[in-house]
Order: sequence, then C-alpha cells, then structure tokens
Amino acid sequence: MPDRAQRADTRVTVDLVIFAIREARLQVLLIRRAVAPFEGRWALPGGFVLAGEGLEAAALRELEEETGVRQVYLEQLYTFGDPGRDPRGRVVTVAYVALIAADRAPLEAGSDAAAARWWPVDDRPPLAFDHDKILDYAVERLRNKLEYTTVGFQLLPRQFTLTALQQVYEAVLGRRLDKRNFRRKIALLGILTPLRERRTEGDAPPGYTSSRRGASRSSKTRASCSRSDVTSRWSTHVAPRPGTHRHTAARSRQRPPPTRSNARRPTGRWSLRSQPDWSPRSRR
Repeated sequence: MPDRAQRADTRVTVDLVIFAIREARLQVLLIRRAVAPFEGRWALPGGFVLAGEGLEAAALRELEEETGVRQVYLEQLYTFGDPGRDPRGRVVTVAYVALIAADRAPLEAGSDAAAARWWPVDDRPPLAFDHDKILDYAVERLRNKLEYTTVGFQLLPRQFTLTALQQVYEAVLGRRLDKRNFRRKIALLGILTPLRERRTEGDAPPGYTSSRRGASRSSKTRASCSRSDVTSRWSTHVAPRPGTHRHTAARSRQRPPPTRSNARRPTGRWSLRSQPDWSPRSRR
C-alpha cells in the first residue's frame, strides 16, 4: 500500500480542448511550449490547479488566459491519470472541452507558451504528453453529442444561416450531409422561430456575424439564424395561360413586383425558442 509521502507527490492539472469552426473546418487551439518538458512541442493549453482552487475555476482561469473570453460553453471531458503521462512525476489531469464561436475566438499565448495557433483537428502536429489521446477523445465526444443535443449552436455567432449551421455539423462530423434531410431534422426539433430579418449583400458571411456582442451562451441563451434559401411569395405564383378568362382577371389584379420597400417575404430568420439544459450538471 502506498505510503503518505507517495500520495502527497501527486499533482493535479487541467487541460483545455478549445474548439472553433474556422475556414469551414473544426479547429483546436494549441500552444507551443516554452518550458520543459517537451519544450518547443505543441500541446493543449492548461496548467496546474492552484491551492484552494476548484477544478472548474482552474479551467475557466486557463481559458481566459489563453483566449481572453469568458462565458462560453465549458464541459468536463474526462480524467487522465496514467502514471507515465508526465515526466515530471505523478500528474493527474482533468480535461475540459470549450466551444467558442468564430467571431469570439481570439488567442493569446500563456505564461508557459511561446506561441498559440489554431490547428485543424485532422491536420495537427504531434502533441506533447498524452494530448493526442485527449484530443481524439474530445472530438469523439463532440461528434456523439451532435446526435442528441443542440451543442452545435455553441460554435455559431448569435446570427447565422441554416447553411452555416449545416457547415458546422459537416465540419464536426467530417462528412457531407444531405441538405434536405438536415433541414428536416432541424425543423423536427421545434426549437426555432422565424424572425423578420435578412442578410443583405455585403454583410459578413454566415458564421462570422458581428452582432453577438459577447452574450453568454448558457442553456437559457436565445440564438437566431437566417435561412439563405428562402424565396419570396411572389415566386410561388403560377400565372394563368394567356388568352384565358383567368389570365385577363389576373392581370387586372396583378400586384406590383416586389421591391425593398413593398416586399414582405417569409424571410426565414429564426430564434431559438428554448434550449434544453444539456450541461454536465444536468446529466448527473
């Protein structure tokens, strides 16, 4: 049985797997280590838990130090404690997953990092410690959660299109999705309501809208989206055949063509009616 001295040598760290959708790919934030061990190698951001500090508080502290953002989706992933995972001694790490919208994904190198950079998860360098194992586990968890939660919304700005939402799913899953089936699945969730807004030409592209203003993405946060494929009601009108009575009557009551001032379209803007509480606490 280990003596008390051996047990006292065990230290605890937190490691962060920070995901964002950038350039239509699922990317992870990595830092280049500036200190031993593994100096010069890429690794997940993280650090030791301070005395009197909780695990989640340590994860939030490291997240803010590395990205400068607060109030994002954060979930405890798993505990990794293989005896040989850290050459400095017996170190147990608790891994967390953070999801950040692309418009809120700045980065800063922490105190023990020489540089910080976003890397595609499928085109990353070899990582220090057992961070490759941690990252693979986090990607698998995220893919599984897409099947039974609305976690994909956490990777989008406050305003987005359904096309952008599908791109998020495709980036996470690593495969193309059928557009019709995907939108049918989203509609069956019953969590979106239309808004009277449209993205005009020259606006920021879907997924990079600047109107989020740092709102919290908790389980009670309301999000919105805009469909890009919505047609106006004018385009669905079938004109009668020329020379018929219906054609003459239709011409007498023909509406003016839609313009920016008189066109009232089913614009397809949406808001999230309610988002189920799928935080780790609610699943215990």
